[in-house]
Amino acid sequence: REQAQTACSDAKAGRLQDAAETAEALEDEIKAALDAANSEADRCREQREESATESARAAKDNDVRANGINVDKESADTQISEFTERAAACDKASAELTELHSQQRDLLQQLRIDSNKVESLLRRVGGEISEPRRLGEAADHCKKLAEASEAYGRSADEEVPQLSSAFTEVARASSSALVPLRLLRADAEEDAVSAREEQERISRKASKGPACDQLGISSKIRKLTGYTKKLSDATVSLAWGSLR
Repeated sequence: REQAQTACSDAKAGRLQDAAETAEALEDEIKAALDAANSEADRCREQREESATESARAAKDNDVRANGINVDKESADTQISEFTERAAACDKASAELTELHSQQRDLLQQLRIDSNKVESLLRRVGGEISEPRRLGEAADHCKKLAEASEAYGRSADEEVPQLSSAFTEVARASSSALVPLRLLRADAEEDAVSAREEQERISRKASKGPACDQLGISSKIRKLTGYTKKLSDATVSLAWGSLR
C-alpha cells in the first residue's frame, strides 16, 4: 500500500519514470505473492485429494469389516435358530414319548386283564362240555397274548426311558451350545455398532476435509491476479508517459 501511494505521488508530481519503477516493483511483489498463493492452492488441492483418497480407502476397509461382521451375525443367528429348534423338538419328542408310553402301558395292562379273563372263562366253559379242545386252544392263545403283552410292556419300560434320556441329552447339549453362540452374537453386534460409528467418523472427516481454506485461497488468487493486471497496465502507461 505504501508503494502504491508513493507511485501515485510520483505520478501526480510528474515523476512518471519514478512512478513507473515503483509500480513495477510493486507488481513484482504482487506476482511473488501470487506465485506463493498458487503454490498454497496446489498444496491445498493435494491435501484434499490425499484426504479424499484416504477417506475412500478407510471407508472401503470399514465396509469390508462391516460385511464380515454381518456374515458372523447371520451365521450365529442361523446356528442359534437351529440349536433352539433342535432343543425344543427334543423336549417335545420326550414329552410325547412319555405320554404315549403311559397310554401304551394302560392299553397293555387292560389287554392282559381282558386276555386273562377270557382265558379263565374259556377254560371254565371247556370243563363243562364234552369237546373242550377248541376252547382250550383259544384259551392257550389268550394266555400267549397276555404273556406277549406283558413281555412287550417290560421291553418298552426298559427302552422308552433310554430313548427319552437320549432326547433329553440332545436337548441339553443343544442348549449348552447356545451359550457360546449367543456370546458370539453379542460380540458381533458390538462390532457392528463400532463399524457404524467408524463409518460416521470417516464421513465426518471426509466432509470436513483438510484444514486449508480452498475458497479463501482462490479468492486471494483472483484479487492478486486483478492487482497484477492493473499494475501491469499502469506500469506500461507510466513508462510510455515518461518517454514523451
